[in-house]
Amino acid sequence: MVISHDGNVLNVLINHMLNHYRQNHTMNIEKTYEQLKEMNLSRMAEALHDRLKNGDHIDLSHEQFIALLIEDEYVTRKQRRLQRMIAQARFKPELPSLEDIVYNAARGFEKKSIMQFSTLQWIENAHNIILTGPTGSGKSFLAQAIALQACRLGVPALNIRYNILFLKKLMLRKKKEKSQLI
Repeated sequence: MVISHDGNVLNVLINHMLNHYRQNHTMNIEKTYEQLKEMNLSRMAEALHDRLKNGDHIDLSHEQFIALLIEDEYVTRKQRRLQRMIAQARFKPELPSLEDIVYNAARGFEKKSIMQFSTLQWIENAHNIILTGPTGSGKSFLAQAIALQACRLGVPALNIRYNILFLKKLMLRKKKEKSQLI
């Protein structure tokens, strides 16, 4: 520590120390950003930058701040996974969901009948769903809503017409029979 009657020397020294700290701090943060990106934690790197810039870290303990960064990365990965599953499922663009279903007596089902598909229990119990009804009654809408809910729960789905499904199944069966003959 420098003690001087000349306030100018002391101010220069303090400014030098603060600039040195800021440069080293910035270099360490930049290195941390790069390391996070290298470890494929790009959302965490972005969140670190944004949260430091916005001052989100000021009233938080280190553990709380790190938990927020981890949560940012986790949520982003879950959203990406859901978007990937939705794209692979080949849903229609309007993406009907269980929340969009209009329940009335004319449609022939009740809300409690459909809400059983909001959990994984029907999948874990290996239950099948067969939807029947006249053209325009909402079978495809309902099927996509149930499949979207499965995707939200982490289970992949596929939107495929029944005739194509049966054709693929038949082709697989013939291929299996042919391989058994060899």
